[in-house]
Amino acid sequence: AGFGDVGSFDGRTATDHEDGDAQNSWKKNARFNLKTWTGQETELGTLKTYTETKFNFPNGGATSVSLSFAWIQLGGLRVGK
Repeated sequence: AGFGDVGSFDGRTATDHEDGDAQNSWKKNARFNLKTWTGQETELGTLKTYTETKFNFPNGGATSVSLSFAWIQLGGLRVGK
């Protein structure tokens, strides 16, 4: 529980103690960043990969996923975002 969370976990059903109005302004958001990187020696050089993905989980809203970085590299050649 946090500020404005009287009576509910997400704070959406809490009412103001002075005038009884619904408190719909308090929101929560969870974020998860997943970073992966690999490296493997090959005959042509080191094969490397990297990704960074962000997941957002808002209360009462749609979950979003964004890919910030994704690349693959072999020797000195890198391709990706």
